[in-house]
Amino acid sequence: MATIFTPLHGRTGYRCFQPIEHCHHPTCLLLTMGFLAVLCGCAFTPGAKQQPAESLQQGLIGTWMRPIKDRPNAMEGMRFDADGRFGLIGIPTMSGLRWRLENNELVVATVTERYPEPFETRLAIQTLTEKTLVLEGDQGYFRDEWHRDDSASGRLTGQVTYRERIALPQDAVLHLKLEDVSRQDVRATFIAGQVIPTEGRQVPIPFALYFAADAIDPRYTYQVRADILIDGKRRFLTTQAYPVLTRGHPDHLDITLQSVPPKPSGTGLAPSAGLRVEDMSLPSTYAGQSSSPSGPRLRVSLNLYPDRLFLLRKQVGTPSAEDITYDYGRWYLAHGGRQLVLVGQAEAPYKLAVGETGRLRLTGLNGRKDLLQVPLDLVLSDEVDAFEEAIPMTGMFRYMADAPLFTDCMTDMVFPVAQENDYLALERAYLENQKTPGEPLFVRLAAHLGRRAAMEGDGMETVLVVDRFQAIGTRSACPPRQPLADLENTYWKLTELYGGTIRFTYSGRGEPHLMLRPPERQMSGYSGCNGFFGLYRRDGERLSFENTGATMMACPGNPDLEKTYFKALKATEHFKIFGEMLELYQGREVVARFEAVYF
Repeated sequence: MATIFTPLHGRTGYRCFQPIEHCHHPTCLLLTMGFLAVLCGCAFTPGAKQQPAESLQQGLIGTWMRPIKDRPNAMEGMRFDADGRFGLIGIPTMSGLRWRLENNELVVATVTERYPEPFETRLAIQTLTEKTLVLEGDQGYFRDEWHRDDSASGRLTGQVTYRERIALPQDAVLHLKLEDVSRQDVRATFIAGQVIPTEGRQVPIPFALYFAADAIDPRYTYQVRADILIDGKRRFLTTQAYPVLTRGHPDHLDITLQSVPPKPSGTGLAPSAGLRVEDMSLPSTYAGQSSSPSGPRLRVSLNLYPDRLFLLRKQVGTPSAEDITYDYGRWYLAHGGRQLVLVGQAEAPYKLAVGETGRLRLTGLNGRKDLLQVPLDLVLSDEVDAFEEAIPMTGMFRYMADAPLFTDCMTDMVFPVAQENDYLALERAYLENQKTPGEPLFVRLAAHLGRRAAMEGDGMETVLVVDRFQAIGTRSACPPRQPLADLENTYWKLTELYGGTIRFTYSGRGEPHLMLRPPERQMSGYSGCNGFFGLYRRDGERLSFENTGATMMACPGNPDLEKTYFKALKATEHFKIFGEMLELYQGREVVARFEAVYF
């Protein structure tokens, strides 16, 4: 009978050669070793007794590496130090803190920059030899076979302090970064980082910063930078260079930080608590013009619609000779409603600061390019701009059963098409080029949005009015839209649930967020009360979550937030990314929105 080698139980020293069909006798573990082999075909290997904790501890100390599954030439690892410190190598989204053994279980504590409270993972040690470590457990990122390579990692140690007589609060967090600063006039290259919650400790704070040994070139220059964050804001930082490792520099540092002076006030915009989507009166128009006596006049009108569509008109020049350009796309709120982001055809998203009620501040005409010398304030208008100018648009057009529909490539929005203006030219071209009835075809046109009587039911609906038909093609789908953030390996901060804005007060436990890591399809995050984990499945734009679990903290502050968040994750069927906004959908309903956060 064919056999495979597998452990019977993760917390004992037992190993068993089992038939591939597995051993199903319920009394298997209670029988003697000899009779066990007869009944089940199982063998009891040497070293079957539980190893003493001291032996396991000594065996773990060192560096263990594994290949990154979707990048076969790249490696990541973990390091167990004799002083109980735990380091991660080649995993930039997470930092290790400490490790310990409990009843022959391995317990490791990790943190992330945006979730600085330690999160513990329990793992069963299935195999531990001089060269091989196999870990199992319900929480899966570290479950795998690891191989010892003590030459693969390095460690910087030291302590951080400051001169000011200021006590650190419980939620203060120390951030350390190792950077390559060899090239002049070029931004430093990140090598490794470490996040250490102070957990009530005061300076001096000891640290260990772990890095991949092959990332260090003896010809280059490296420095360590440190910050202390309080309530998510940088309050202490390094103001001098701390070279390390190469050119005779040490691997142990005493770093002195300096407090950050408060930012000067007087930006010209009154402080804002931020907009909430549900408090906005939509559709609405924000408009403004430059007041500079020199140079051409600039006038800007911005329309925001409840379906997250925006239309933007930019007029430069004089009333008699103006250069008018347009943009359109999707809008969303970021940074707790203190920023309005427009993702359109421009070179980069527009990011408008939200001021006091009814006021937005625009700093550039084309996203990141062409910054304005004087920011332009847009004020909420009493009336909505009709905005009937023709705007260049591309999309998928289909006609079936006397119901023409246009799916816009920029926004993924679907509009009924009004049978007026240049519509007949569009319909004729479609009927001449279609191969099967009702198939979508790619079209280019100039159009505007209008309000017409709904085809079904009472009331009005938004329709597309074709001002000029331009071209039709045989493409069966819109060209792929390049998002500014990736679904995976991105920190996604929760901003909306079922159309309601999420405002979360930082409590030292992190903020509601979501992260997806592709090596083992691991999903993790924070609900506003509990850390959670599980698996995700992705197929193109289809997305679902499964095998979810969470810690069991009580939620006295806002229990409905966690309940609704978990409901949205369970309901998710597919996703879309616009710029740096992630939308999760159930059918055509948006159940959750997130914004990408970078560190």
